[in-house]
Amino acid sequence: MYFKLCNLPGIFQTIMNSIFRELLYKEVLANYMDNFVISAKIKKKLKERKIQFLKIAEKYNFCFK
Repeated sequence: MYFKLCNLPGIFQTIMNSIFRELLYKEVLANYMDNFVISAKIKKKLKERKIQFLKIAEKYNFCFK
């Protein structure tokens, strides 16, 4: 990697913030590093938001385990 290991966590967080910016600004998603929390009061709304999150993740070829 081009960056030294001490800078990787901050760079990773910046990348995650830029990719999921739309959901973060709507206060639908909260994230820290590789932890994501999707909030909703109604199950139907939660399902819609999860699908929206996964579509963005698929666009950037993310894999989840």
